[in-house]
Amino acid sequence: MKSIIDADTHLVESDAIWQLFDKDMWSRRPVGVAHPDPDTGRPSQRWVIDGTLIPKPAGKGGQALATPPLRAEALTERAWTTKSLDDVPARLEEMAQMGVDTQVIFPTLFIAHVTDDPKLDVALAKAYNRYVAQAWEQSHNKLRWVALLPFTDIPASIEQMHWSQEHGAVGFIARGIEGERSLAEPWFFPLYEEAAKAGMPMCIHTGPGCPALTNVLDIRIGGSFPGVRMLPVIGFQHLVSNRILEKFPDFKVGFLETGASWIPYVLHYIERDWRRKNTLDVPHLGPELFKNNRLFISCESDEDIPYLMQYIGEDNLVAGSDYGHHGGQVPTMDPVSFENRLKGGDPSGDLAIFAELHHREDISAAVVDKIVHDNPMEFYAI
Repeated sequence: MKSIIDADTHLVESDAIWQLFDKDMWSRRPVGVAHPDPDTGRPSQRWVIDGTLIPKPAGKGGQALATPPLRAEALTERAWTTKSLDDVPARLEEMAQMGVDTQVIFPTLFIAHVTDDPKLDVALAKAYNRYVAQAWEQSHNKLRWVALLPFTDIPASIEQMHWSQEHGAVGFIARGIEGERSLAEPWFFPLYEEAAKAGMPMCIHTGPGCPALTNVLDIRIGGSFPGVRMLPVIGFQHLVSNRILEKFPDFKVGFLETGASWIPYVLHYIERDWRRKNTLDVPHLGPELFKNNRLFISCESDEDIPYLMQYIGEDNLVAGSDYGHHGGQVPTMDPVSFENRLKGGDPSGDLAIFAELHHREDISAAVVDKIVHDNPMEFYAI
């Protein structure tokens, strides 16, 4: 069995990040406040960013994003210090308990769109990237990470991308929609061109990246599905339907924490749409699409992976545990019940995912090694 690369894990942001804010932007750094939940009345910490509470309380426009605990004693407990990266050695210990050799770390707060102000956008990205780079330096290269880029300022995004790559980053995060911009818009093309040259993949992660959409959705009704998990699906359709990736050879794009079961449905739509518009030039929408366009998709342990490989192939699937958003689950190298695998936390949280994949009888050991090692190594260039 090959070493395991956990393609999708998280840190939960703490005030230590904002201590790295540029001094000329110090007065605009996020500030934590206790705010009662409108449904339960129980207080939780939220960030005030430019006068706005983030995550927004439940209801229309609400966001479900983890934040630091309010109890002072909880800030010293392992359950928090591993998620916040305050205790890198403890996090490495829990990785070992899962059989994981390398984690790739995504943010929590910044899976949401938080500002349209370019100056604040740059300041937030710089502080976040500096903090995660410090953890990478302590980890002996076991904690790799994806950079936060200020997409409101593309030259600054390119600068932060290069700085982050020099300090352990293996990609940059995007949401399926960035504010009011589709990922297929020319606004992003200079970044894509530079990222292709640098070998830095775009990691499209689930998250409430489009405030206009989030504001009409009530998370008490739809949970995380419509405003969070659907955005990467939209991003995939925009990029593939408009054949954007064909313009940028060597640019890799991954879809993380999305599952893969939506792929057949979206490909069916794209192919019918292409045939309706142009019956003479319709590429085959199967594994060749993913290979030729350098597209990678994360799968979950309980999906019908043999069926999905008919569409995606075996060389473009990766897997992540969603560590950091795993609720009350315990790190393990053993298969556990479905109920325990999804015990609290995010719907994608599954610390037993690698044990479950290796335990499946309908997937060969060679294919599992590709999903947990070869493919993420190729995607992230680790």
